[in-house]
Amino acid sequence: MEIYINSKMKYLIERASAITPNEDLEKLINSKKKLRIKLGVDPTAPDVTLGWYAILRSLRKFQELGHTAVLILGEFTAQVGDPSGKSETRSMLGEDDIGKNSEGVLPIIKSILLDTNIEIVSNKEWLSQLTTSELINLSSSTTLAQMLERDDFSKRYKDGNPISLMEFFYPLLQGYDSVAVKSDIEIGGHDQLWNLMLGREVQKFYGMSPQVAMTFPLLVGTDGKKKMSQSLNNYISVTDTPSNIYGKIMSIPDEVMWDYFIMLTDYQLDEIQKMKTNIENDSINPFNIKKILGELIVSELYNADLAKEASISFENITINKDIPDSIPNYELLDEGPVHLPKLFTELNITKSNSDARRLIISGSFKMSKKEITFDEYDSFCLATGRGLPDDSEWGRGARPVINISYDDAELYCKWLSELTGKKVRLPNVTEWEFAARGGLKGGDDYAYSGSSLLEPVAWCKYNTNEMTEPVGLKAPNELGLFDMSGNVFEYCSSTNDSMIVQKGGSWANSGVSCRVADEVVSSINHWDDNIGFRIVQGD
Repeated sequence: MEIYINSKMKYLIERASAITPNEDLEKLINSKKKLRIKLGVDPTAPDVTLGWYAILRSLRKFQELGHTAVLILGEFTAQVGDPSGKSETRSMLGEDDIGKNSEGVLPIIKSILLDTNIEIVSNKEWLSQLTTSELINLSSSTTLAQMLERDDFSKRYKDGNPISLMEFFYPLLQGYDSVAVKSDIEIGGHDQLWNLMLGREVQKFYGMSPQVAMTFPLLVGTDGKKKMSQSLNNYISVTDTPSNIYGKIMSIPDEVMWDYFIMLTDYQLDEIQKMKTNIENDSINPFNIKKILGELIVSELYNADLAKEASISFENITINKDIPDSIPNYELLDEGPVHLPKLFTELNITKSNSDARRLIISGSFKMSKKEITFDEYDSFCLATGRGLPDDSEWGRGARPVINISYDDAELYCKWLSELTGKKVRLPNVTEWEFAARGGLKGGDDYAYSGSSLLEPVAWCKYNTNEMTEPVGLKAPNELGLFDMSGNVFEYCSSTNDSMIVQKGGSWANSGVSCRVADEVVSSINHWDDNIGFRIVQGD
């Protein structure tokens, strides 16, 4: 059968990892009818990764061909959990979490797809209305033997790992989605092929023409090993800043970038192969090819000007060793002169003004106004090829970096020192408490940094949603320093090979731990989601 194919359909067919059955796709294309293209996405997180974007991009190609994109927001199936690729039963998500995730991803998805030729629906509309009798009828559309033909189910069964009946229902419910929206073609990542094929069987069970199953390759994450996933912290978000997206693209292994070219650009496959061959022949540097990829992706998500800026900024930081714009000025904000020797003596840091003078002369310092954020720490990771720390699924950006060790904080200081040509380090306990008390304008009168009251200056367990908050939202102390009480504990420099001091309290603690005078001593290897750091400049 001769098949009518234009450039956009050629793009889709060439990039598909599986088309089943292919002859049915040929019939649909030759029919010249307006097709219904189904894509289901479970809102298990409030963000959209480039892995998601790759599939949404394919759906948009169908829209551009004049077909109807039917995007199903899996607000019901997300509660069940897709067992695809899982070795154990997933934890169930609550309705509140799913609702928040939907609110997060829906505007992003709408910005990616065209606002014509589109239907966006939630499968909660029909799946939540199914009666027990209807569920029993749906379950009769397949057999246990068919379910156990699925590789991940089969392996778990052979290994003696439990499989819940709920997991068996997931592909059936996904198949019923195809019945509800009358899909002609269903697309998805390649790990969804079995589910999409079962959807064909469910449609036939209900007397409908079965859909064509069309899957696409899964993007590998920035680690170069596993599927891009927010849970694995190896993802690139489409809402990241242009510089972060570009930097993360530049950090992926060279061998991985070809899949990114295939799924995230409009390059012809023969053009991609030519670039690959040129690299293999040492006629072109893979770094230059990856620059093209980074600019293409940022241009599509933002615009060409921001892509070029991101490229220039990356080269300035990583190659020319310039100071990036994102690094803040670490000067104390003080409106008037402070007599430091007298201050040190009054705070019992030194025994006399003369001792204070000697201390100041030997080691003055400037302290960062805010705790080091994910944005700042991620720049360090990208520049040095380190893995990004886990954000505990709370978000990155302006939140204080967490889940890093004392050694990680020390390495950041070393990197920043080399980058800026200025000595950067962790504060010692004396320096930290001196700064937290706010100088002569604060002193011992305040229990917390900047106030005798907890609420104005500190995030603690009484006023947070059991997580960190972006830095700088509470009132600063008298020296313009934010969050020295609460949000996250802060590492202080250690003179001991085994023990370290943490100051300031955190989101997980009561007011007692947030007092300036309070501290926690732990093993030097200890790290957690309530510990971060700030830096000082000076010997």
